[in-house]
Amino acid sequence: MIRFTGVKFDKSEMKLLKEVAQFTLDKFIPRSKQKNIHVTINLTESPGWSGECEYVGNEDGVRKFKTMVSTKRVNTRAKKLLVKLKDPMKTIIHEMVHVKQYATNQMFDYINGDTKFEGKLYKNTRNYLEYWDHPWEQEAYGRTDGIYEQFLFCRKHGLSLKEAKRKIGKINIKDLN
Repeated sequence: MIRFTGVKFDKSEMKLLKEVAQFTLDKFIPRSKQKNIHVTINLTESPGWSGECEYVGNEDGVRKFKTMVSTKRVNTRAKKLLVKLKDPMKTIIHEMVHVKQYATNQMFDYINGDTKFEGKLYKNTRNYLEYWDHPWEQEAYGRTDGIYEQFLFCRKHGLSLKEAKRKIGKINIKDLN
């Protein structure tokens, strides 16, 4: 389950943000297992960062996650919805990759700020340069643009991710443009 809180957008904008969040979750976690995952995405006007993700615990077998996504980078001058919400959509994708990392036990945060990722312990650091070296951030940043493009493609062709994989799997990529 994905739930949004915080800054309110109009109905079509919220629909688009929910679509991209669900699309990203569907990429990594089968729908049958998503009933055990609750993600709250707090849309906030907080400046200085784009987003963050936190695993907040397990309650009755349901793993809960809280993400924060800044709405400061909404392109208010854009006429097209996809252009207007491009940055928040990409931030949602990035944070949903982190949800995947936690939900699949690829990543675990300790109370002291250390992180275990793929079995390796990384000491807590607030160093800006070291942030970019963390493998969980490299994965999230590395996947964001590709998932965004897949989302746009599926949306343009009116396909779910599952339908796209089934129908397009045998088509040459050069023929799709």
